[in-house]
Amino acid sequence: MAEENKVESGVVLPPADFTEQLQKEAQEMGVTLNEHQIKQFYDYYELLIHWNTMVNLTAITEQKEVVTKHFSDSLALVKAVPDLAEKEYTLIDVGTGAGFPGIPLKIAFPNLKVTLLDSLNKRINFLNEVIQALELEKIQAVHGRADAAAWLPSQVMNFFCLVITKLNI
Repeated sequence: MAEENKVESGVVLPPADFTEQLQKEAQEMGVTLNEHQIKQFYDYYELLIHWNTMVNLTAITEQKEVVTKHFSDSLALVKAVPDLAEKEYTLIDVGTGAGFPGIPLKIAFPNLKVTLLDSLNKRINFLNEVIQALELEKIQAVHGRADAAAWLPSQVMNFFCLVITKLNI
């Protein structure tokens, strides 16, 4: 049976099992998340599940699997770039789909400047709703194909320190 969400000061808090799993998996990579960030991850999860009923975003929808296979896997970039929290990197997530790994990285490392690039407008609409709902700043969702992205206007496509994509193996 699903755990009931607690309400505190009119705000629905993430279930304890979600919070504990996300914190544990993030800490295993040396990433510390505050309450606000955990709430952002949970709100992202809720939006993902809701939108997935209308738009095919992911086959992974069970909460524990989303935390591990989408959120935690996305944060694994910190293993390759250990100073991710200290520097103001600019990164582009090519073929972002439902926003992995770009949005989890932005939540965990708010200092990042993120561009999410995807070829389907329906996914861009989802990403824009997530960005707005989570009140994320210095992040943009761009409609375009990777092979044509270099030709987008310079105000959209800057130079990036990091180019990332999620590999499904």
